[in-house]
Amino acid sequence: MKKAIFTSLREAPSQHVLLVMVHPWYPLLPPLGLAYVSRFIRSKGYNVLLLDFNAKLYNNCDPERKKFWDISTISRIPYPQLVEIFKEKFPEEIETLISLLAERPEPIIGFSTNYLNVKVASYIARMIKERNSDKLIVFGGPGCFWEHDRKSVIPGSVDFFVIGEGEKPFAELVDNFYKGRSLEGIIGIISSSEDKQGRSSPIMNLDEIPFPDFREFDLKDYGCGEARALPLLTSRGCISKCSFCVDHMMCNPFRMRSPEHVVAEIEHHMKEYNIRNFSFNDLLCNGDLKKLERICDLIIEKKLDIKWGSYAVARGDMSLELLQKMKQAGCTTICYGIESGSNRVLKMIMGCIFLNHLMLSSLFPLKN
Repeated sequence: MKKAIFTSLREAPSQHVLLVMVHPWYPLLPPLGLAYVSRFIRSKGYNVLLLDFNAKLYNNCDPERKKFWDISTISRIPYPQLVEIFKEKFPEEIETLISLLAERPEPIIGFSTNYLNVKVASYIARMIKERNSDKLIVFGGPGCFWEHDRKSVIPGSVDFFVIGEGEKPFAELVDNFYKGRSLEGIIGIISSSEDKQGRSSPIMNLDEIPFPDFREFDLKDYGCGEARALPLLTSRGCISKCSFCVDHMMCNPFRMRSPEHVVAEIEHHMKEYNIRNFSFNDLLCNGDLKKLERICDLIIEKKLDIKWGSYAVARGDMSLELLQKMKQAGCTTICYGIESGSNRVLKMIMGCIFLNHLMLSSLFPLKN
């Protein structure tokens, strides 16, 4: 079992950067953040070795231990105990991972973090540092965006945090490292000793960054059978600022790729991987209705036989005709966040722009 998990770490030639995703996060889809960062780094001339240890571990463990990726199990475990539980349940695998990461020749190791895995990543990073203090450890992702999450990281285990969109600041850090320049003062990068926020500048033209090609991933590790899908982003940010939601704070302002750029990515994945199912990972697919309709038009014109689903915000100007066109273009699922049936509550939490009559005018066409 362990051989299957660590084949790439043992056999891969030396690269410039090593990117890692650790457990637990259910591996339904390849991690899109890592895919974007890896592709961007490669576009700047640096080679990347990527290990989704999370997916490899899940796919190579027995059914009894798979329960630790189930949110119903994890949600009952206090976060500080997650590290100890995984050390107890996967002692050999975690020890082997730490040893191999410490021994690999790549000087820079980047960890993709979220609210579930940041403490596990912190423990692994600390152990790497104890065995090879020369490693430059970088954390990125939503798991280290907030100050309180960064303060929960074991002191001395992380050299830098990437705050916000990671492509450009992490690429600048890598470039500075290999050209012998200072790693301080990069917008979007803060050192582990700092408490202040230092979010990266949002990429306003999303077409200027290359879309992920997933070539470093073993796609058999994700999904199941014919239902296997790839994640895709048509936009970043949100047009709403709901009081209960932190995503708009991390991802705003709202920006959307050109329809041509989105469809070019779809065509690439269809040709390269024979993928026909896509999960639009946007906070909402209908932030720009004209671009959404153009994406649908292009899919229909090109006769792309795909299925896709997405989140959406309830809005009164979303017509039945557009919904029908989305269905014709392969949309099978739309997840709306209704949040409340009370106008008073909606007014408090959603800035009074999407009230019941707007929701009804948006949802009624779905029934038709």
